[in-house]
Amino acid sequence: MLPQQKLLALILISSLLTAGCLKDAIKSLSELQALENALTNKFGDEISLHLSEGINRGMLSVTFINSPLNDSTRQQRALRAEEAAQIVSAHYARSNAVVAIVVVFLRRKTAFAVFHRGQTVDSFGFEKDGQPNRYTSPYLPAPPDSEITAGYSATEDATDLSSQSTLQLDGEPGGYGITFMPHFRLFGDARREKAPPPEEVLFYFASYSKKPRFSESVPVEFIADGKPIMQGKATFTGNDAQYCSLKVSYSVFRKMAMSREAVIKLGAKEYPLTPKQLELLQKMDNYVL
Repeated sequence: MLPQQKLLALILISSLLTAGCLKDAIKSLSELQALENALTNKFGDEISLHLSEGINRGMLSVTFINSPLNDSTRQQRALRAEEAAQIVSAHYARSNAVVAIVVVFLRRKTAFAVFHRGQTVDSFGFEKDGQPNRYTSPYLPAPPDSEITAGYSATEDATDLSSQSTLQLDGEPGGYGITFMPHFRLFGDARREKAPPPEEVLFYFASYSKKPRFSESVPVEFIADGKPIMQGKATFTGNDAQYCSLKVSYSVFRKMAMSREAVIKLGAKEYPLTPKQLELLQKMDNYVL
C-alpha cells in the first residue's frame, strides 16, 4: 500500500473509532438526561447526576441539592434515597453501565453567582437493584464535624465517638442544671470507612444543684415519637454534683437519632431533646453502617 493510501486508511479508521465513541457518549448522556428528568419530575428538587469512571467506574451518584429534606430527619432522607434508588434501578435494569448507586443530600451556597460552596448533609449507598449497599462507605465516609469527636487509636484499631461538649437537658451552661454526653466505640477507623454498629452506647449524665436532685437510683425512660423505647434504672452518685453512666443498646440510640421528637425521662420529669441535639445524634449515627 502506498504511503498516501496508508494515511487515508488510518484517517478512515480513526474517524470510525471516533464516531463510535461519540455515539456511545451521546447515548450515555441522553440516558442520564432522561433519568434526571424522571427524578426531577418525581421529587421536584434540583438534582445532579454523575456516572463515575476510573477506579469507581459504574458508580452513579444522585445528588439532591438544597432539598427541603436537608432540614428534616435522617429517616425521611433515607426513605427519599431508597425511592430514588428504585427509580435508577428500574431505568438501568438491563444495563451494565451502573454497578452501584449513591444518593447524596447536599447543602450548597452560591457567592458572586459563580463560586459554589457545598456541604454534604447525608449520603446513602445502594446496589444496582436498589437494595442498601454497605460497600459504598469507603467512598463516602461521614464528613468531619466540629461538634463530633472521632478519636482513632491505631494500637486498638478502634474509634471513640462522642459529642464535642456536654448537651444541656435543663438549666444553663456553667450553672445549675442537667447535662448528658453520648459515647460509643467502633472497631476500625470510622473516620475513613463506616463501621458495624456497637452493642451499646454510654450516656454520661451530670446534675448540678444546691442539694442532691436525684436519689441514688431513679427510673429512666427513653421516648421516641411518643413511644417508650427503653425503660430502666439510672444510678446517680455524689451530692451537689451527681453523676451517672447509663448503658443503652445501639438500637435504642438509633431509634432516638432517627425520631422527629425524643424525650429522656428521669424520675418524674421529662426532658425533651432539642432539634439541634437530635441532629448531633444523627451525625454520630452517620459513622455507623
